[in-house]
Amino acid sequence: MTSNKKFKRVILHVGLGKTGTSSIQNQLLGHAKVLESEHNIHFPCVFHGLHQPFDGNHSSLLSFMFIDHKGPPRSHSLAGFKSEKEAKEYSFKIRTNFENGFSSSSANNLLMSAEGLGHFSKPRLILLSNWLQKFAEEIEVIVCIRHPMAALSSEIQQRLTLGFVLEDLYEQPPRYRFKNLFDRLETAFPQSKFVVYDFAQATEYPAGLVGCFYEKIGLDPCLVSQQSKYSNESMSHEAALLLSALNATEPLIEGGKRNKNRSPGDIQDFLKIPGKKYQAPRGVYEMLEREISDDLTWLLEHRGIDLGAVTVNHRYEYRSFSETSVRSIALSLGKLSKYSILPRIIEKITKKPS
Repeated sequence: MTSNKKFKRVILHVGLGKTGTSSIQNQLLGHAKVLESEHNIHFPCVFHGLHQPFDGNHSSLLSFMFIDHKGPPRSHSLAGFKSEKEAKEYSFKIRTNFENGFSSSSANNLLMSAEGLGHFSKPRLILLSNWLQKFAEEIEVIVCIRHPMAALSSEIQQRLTLGFVLEDLYEQPPRYRFKNLFDRLETAFPQSKFVVYDFAQATEYPAGLVGCFYEKIGLDPCLVSQQSKYSNESMSHEAALLLSALNATEPLIEGGKRNKNRSPGDIQDFLKIPGKKYQAPRGVYEMLEREISDDLTWLLEHRGIDLGAVTVNHRYEYRSFSETSVRSIALSLGKLSKYSILPRIIEKITKKPS
């Protein structure tokens, strides 16, 4: 009996944060035509009518498409939808883009990469799975995992750009809870093949992180034409303190909508503030180390992956000036950024004397 499914296989890359996902997606986007014409893989990259250009990450698109009982996710608020009807119309537009691309493709395999899937609830993952099963005979789930201690400071910085504040992040250090993560994934994709590998080992791969990923999905690592130019630059410690203070004083989201008092470019302005590289306090690392012990044991026993131990070199104290001054400076910088003054100030104070 011949299957009427469009694709033989869906390769679903659950690109967990801080595992080189952006570099992989950057390469996939650049190789999309080659993957389609020479490797029989369709990587959806043509989308019309989006709020912003597609960058290779399917996370936000899938986030708009699948909503659980808790209601619209944070991405809806940041998008600035004026009504539920507008959000549903945008979701329908995204789904239509995906499915039109499926129909026009001659490939037998579908590849999707979405960093945000690691945060999807079980109901949302089930909705995604049901949708993908309409088009494919089988689903293969690819997951790269990283030691939570090694990713902590980067995870905190990312959440600062989403409107969170340091005090809350320090009380509950952000991390993936591996047991819970795989429970959600295995429930949503019960018959799927899982390919799980360690980020630290992938960084030592001769062809780099992208080459390692290509090999995991059955492609020649030599397809990587060059090392990805994409990189998530670390913000300075001063920038983290200031951005956190601005988020606390002028929340990025108020009443379920983006705060009108926040400039669209203020986050990028803060990222340019120079200083020592951000690092979470020693006490936060110590708290995280205690919290992850059972999870790492579970990962070894159930997935056969030993992430080992990570030693953190604490270079300096995390609080370099008073909370009052941080909040005062943050408000001033936030106001300046609205009038495009801040970039010129940053350029002036960072310019080396001739």
